[in-house]
Amino acid sequence: MSQFHDFLLMKSLKLKFERSGAAFDSLSDTDDSAQITQVCAKLPRHLSERIDQVCSVLDCTKRQFIEYALSNACDDASDMFTETGLFAEDSQS
Repeated sequence: MSQFHDFLLMKSLKLKFERSGAAFDSLSDTDDSAQITQVCAKLPRHLSERIDQVCSVLDCTKRQFIEYALSNACDDASDMFTETGLFAEDSQS
């Protein structure tokens, strides 16, 4: 890609997030705090270090990054369940 393309992409995404107010706000910040559950997981050190590096580059907290990553993973899984008809038999009962 050209530097001009990269420049346009950067500016466009910056404006998109500024207008929507979605620039890495915590997903749970908009929810009732009584509905928050702590989820703990032991991760391999190399993965934890990668998460630290990515969060540093993105200037976001681990919580923000992990919330978005898990939310997107759940959305992808739900889409795959629908695409493959995984629960189609259950709904016909």
